[in-house]
Amino acid sequence: ASPGKGTAEVAFVQHALASCKADGTTVILTGNGLLFRGNVDRQLRQSLIERKLVRTVVALPGKLLAYSAIET
Repeated sequence: ASPGKGTAEVAFVQHALASCKADGTTVILTGNGLLFRGNVDRQLRQSLIERKLVRTVVALPGKLLAYSAIET
C-alpha cells in the first residue's frame, strides 16, 4: 500500500511505522473505517498482521475526543 493510492489514514499509519525505531513501540489512533474498508486499507491490515506488527486493537467509544469530529 502506497501513500496517495488509498486513504489519508493509510499514509498516516505508514508514516508512523516508518518513523518508529526497530525496537520501538507505536500507538496509532485512527477512525474505525480503517478496520473495515477494503482495497488499500485491507492490504495494509493484511501486511501489518503478516509482519506481526499489530499487538492490540482497541475500539474506543464515539465522541471520546472533544477536539475531533472523527468517530473513534
